[in-house]
Amino acid sequence: MYNADHVVYLSMAKRNLMSNIYTDKILLCYISDGKIPRDSTLVIDRELVIPPSLYITMCVFAFLGIVLATFFFIFNILYRENRYSTNLT
Repeated sequence: MYNADHVVYLSMAKRNLMSNIYTDKILLCYISDGKIPRDSTLVIDRELVIPPSLYITMCVFAFLGIVLATFFFIFNILYRENRYSTNLT
């Protein structure tokens, strides 16, 4: 049923620590495409290109956010002594 080129025999020894007995197991694996399966996850690195218009737009928004945060920080430092409270009663 199986082609001999596509069958892999694996031997595995197991030791029982309590009784010091070794047991051998022979595993029979059938490989459908004739290649040994990989032992780790295949990782493919691809370089993605961001369009220049999107990059420029995001840089402008980031710059505006930094400027706005700096403005609010300086505003808070300059006017930290001023308190505004209303008596609602």
